[in-house]
Amino acid sequence: MGINSMYITGGISAYIICMFSFATCFLISPLKTFFIYLVSLVFFIYGLILNVDTLQVLYSTMVNGLITVILAQIISSLNYASFCKDFLNKKRILESKQMLETVNAKLQEYEKTRTDFFVNISHELRTPLNVIYSAEQMIDNSMKSSNLDRNQINKYFKMIKQNTYRLLRLINNLIDITKIDAASFKIKLINYDIVKTVEDISISVAEFIEHNGITLTFDTEIEEKIIACDPDSIERIILNLLANAVKYGKESGSIFVDIFLEENYVCISIKDTGIGIPEDMCDLIFDRFTQVDTSLKRTNEGSGIGLALVRSLVEMHGGNISVKSKFGEGSEFIIRLPDLRIPENNEKISASILDEKNINRINIEFSDIYL
Repeated sequence: MGINSMYITGGISAYIICMFSFATCFLISPLKTFFIYLVSLVFFIYGLILNVDTLQVLYSTMVNGLITVILAQIISSLNYASFCKDFLNKKRILESKQMLETVNAKLQEYEKTRTDFFVNISHELRTPLNVIYSAEQMIDNSMKSSNLDRNQINKYFKMIKQNTYRLLRLINNLIDITKIDAASFKIKLINYDIVKTVEDISISVAEFIEHNGITLTFDTEIEEKIIACDPDSIERIILNLLANAVKYGKESGSIFVDIFLEENYVCISIKDTGIGIPEDMCDLIFDRFTQVDTSLKRTNEGSGIGLALVRSLVEMHGGNISVKSKFGEGSEFIIRLPDLRIPENNEKISASILDEKNINRINIEFSDIYL
C-alpha cells in the first residue's frame, strides 16, 4: 500500500496510516512488533529503490519511513504496556480476592473448630468434675450418718480417683500439645530396646483389656531391637493407641500388637476388631480436636487431642504413623520409627514397666474406660 501510494501520489501517507493503525489497534509484545516493523521497513525501502529514481526523494522517503516505524514502535509499546498494566492489576485484584476468600473460609473453619473444641472441652471437664463432686457429697452424707458402709465409701473414693485421672490426662494433653506448638516440648533420645518396651506395656495392660472382654495378643518378628527413642514418649504413644482400641472395641473382640522390620524402619502395628473408622475420616483423625463422632451424646468420651499428640510424638522421633480401617470391621495403626542409634558409651535396655510411675500412667491413659 505504501509503494502504491508513493507510485500514485508521490507520498507515503498510506504507509504512515497503516503503521499507526496497526500500532494502535493490535496488542502485540514490543519484540514481535519490532520484528514486524523491521521486516515491513526493509520491504518498503526495497520497493522505494525499485520505484524512485531521484536519490533526494528516495533518501527523504526512507527517513520518513524510518521515523514512522520508530513512532509506531513507541505507540505499540505504550499501548501494550497500558494493556499489561490493566491486565496485571485485574489479575492481582482477582488473586487477592481469591486469597481473601480462601483465608476467610479458613478463618470460618478455624472458628468452627475453636467453638467445637470449647464446647467439647467444657463437656470433658464438667463430666469428671460432676462425678467427683457427687462422690464427695455422698461421702460427706455417709460420714454424717450413723451408718457407715466402708465398701460404699471405697467405691466413692475409687470414682474420685478415676475421674481425677481423667482430668489429669486431659490437662496433660492440653499442656503438651501447647508445648509442641511452642517448640518447647523436648524428647530425650537414648538407645533403648523398643521390643521389650512395647512388650512390657502390652503385658501391663493385658489384665485391664481382658476386663472389657477383649483379648490382647502380642507378637514380634524380632526378639530384640535397640534404637534411639524416648521410652516415656513411646509408652505414652502405645498406651494411647491401646486405650483407643479398647474404647472403640467390640465385646469379645481382639487387639493384636505386632513388631516387624520394614526397610530402615521398626514398625509397630496395633490392630483391633472394633467399630472401625469411616474412610473419609481416616486422613482427619490425627488433626487436632477431630473426632469421628462429635455429638455430646456419643458413646465414647474424648477430647480429640490424643491422636494428634501421638502423631506429634512419633514425628519428633523422625517417624510417621498411618491408619488402615474398614468401618464396622476394625482399624490398624502402624507406627514407623527410624532404625537408628545415637552414639552412646553405655546402651540402656528397657527396664520393667511395672513400677509405680508407669502404673499411674496406665491409669491415666485408660481413665476414660474404667469408671
